[in-house]
Order: sequence, then structure tokens, then C-alpha cells
Amino acid sequence: MPSPEQLPAMARSPEALLEVVRRRARRLRRRRRLVAMVPLVAILAAGGVALASITTEKRPIVVATAGKTTSTTRLSGTSSSSNVATSRPGFPPTTKPPTTLETCRVAHVQVVFAIGQASAGRGYGQFTVRNISAMPCTVAGYPTVVLLGDKGQPLPTTLAHGDPMFAGVTNQTVTLVPGALADFDVTWIEYRGLGTCATPPTAASLRITLPGASHSMAISARSTNGMVIQACGGNLSVSFLYPHS
Repeated sequence: MPSPEQLPAMARSPEALLEVVRRRARRLRRRRRLVAMVPLVAILAAGGVALASITTEKRPIVVATAGKTTSTTRLSGTSSSSNVATSRPGFPPTTKPPTTLETCRVAHVQVVFAIGQASAGRGYGQFTVRNISAMPCTVAGYPTVVLLGDKGQPLPTTLAHGDPMFAGVTNQTVTLVPGALADFDVTWIEYRGLGTCATPPTAASLRITLPGASHSMAISARSTNGMVIQACGGNLSVSFLYPHS
């Protein structure tokens, strides 16, 4: 039996015509749904590929700790670690400063006969030690002082260790940052030409050696205020180094 759609239009009953319209409407709706689903299927397919690449890609997770960097790879369950210097990215590894400072050497300092004076038959001189280097260094103990002649030759000199002229100063290690000062004192029995002591040597300069130093330096035997050391018998008393005040 032919379907309502196969019958001529004039031979169809109203019910048959209505059935034809309904069938055509259903086919049209199915076609529209299929057309609308094509872009959605394409999007889902592309998203699935991207999701698969994201979930399967192995990216390292870097965890920074003090002195160590740990690298963990996702999805693999493996990790590796290596010791590295502690530093910020793009900066060189930090270097810890030395725990002890170097003893001041001749090249580090400048020594000056700063002040000289005489009172009650005794001479007194204050010497300053200045750090002229770019790094801190330390001084401690008793310097060595030798009288020198006009040609740089050593003159008879006898040294004794004494205390600074200022009370309350203790023997200690003095740290000299760049530009800082330390002091030491030299005292002697002053020669006045009255026959109270042997004729003192005439010193043109002084040879100074700091404690612990392997080299010495020569400085003027005249203080910045014009005092000249004239020590009976070349006997000198030298104090330990102390902080400049």
C-alpha cells in the first residue's frame, strides 16, 4: 500500500495530508539538529586533543630551599636534587665574609708622630696608626721603635714596654675599619745637656714595626708640633696599641 506521500495530492485525504506535513517537519528538525551538532563535535574534538596534551606533558616543579634546589617531574613520580650555591636568579653566588680579620700590614696603614711634649724631665710622644686600605684589619700589642741616623743607619736604642699615658686603657685587639685610627705612646728621659745622662743619639727618623708584621716603615723623628725625641742613652718605653680617642 502506498504511503500518503506517494499518493497524488488530489487523492489524499485531509488526514493523509496532515501526516505528510508531520513527517516532513520531523525530518527537517532532525536535519537542523545534525547541522547544529557539527561545530560542537569539532570543538569537543579539538578540546580533547588539547586536554590530552596538557595532562600528558611533563613539567618540572622547582622547589627552592637553603643551599639546595629540588626538581620534581609531574606524572613521572621521580625527583632529582643537586647542591647549588644560594643566590637569586641572575646574581652570582653569595660569598660569606671571613670570620677573622687580617692583621694590619705596612701597606695597610700610615703611622705618624702626632704629638710630642716634655714635662718634669720626661718626654712623651703619641703616635697614630691609620688604616689607609679599603679593608678592615686589626692591630694588637706593642710596636717596635728604633732610632735611625741621618743616613738611615740604626742608632743605639733600648726598648721597654710600658703603659699608655691615659689611665683606664687596656691591652686589646683594635679593629681598624678604613680610615680608623689607633694610638700608641712612647716616653723617654729627656736630655737637657746638664750631664744627667749620656749624650743621646741624634735621630733623624724612626723605624716602626707593628706587632705581627714582617716589614717596617721609617717615619720622621719630629712630631707634627715640632717635638724631637732626645732620649738619654736611647732608652724608650713603648705602650701597647689602643683605640684612638
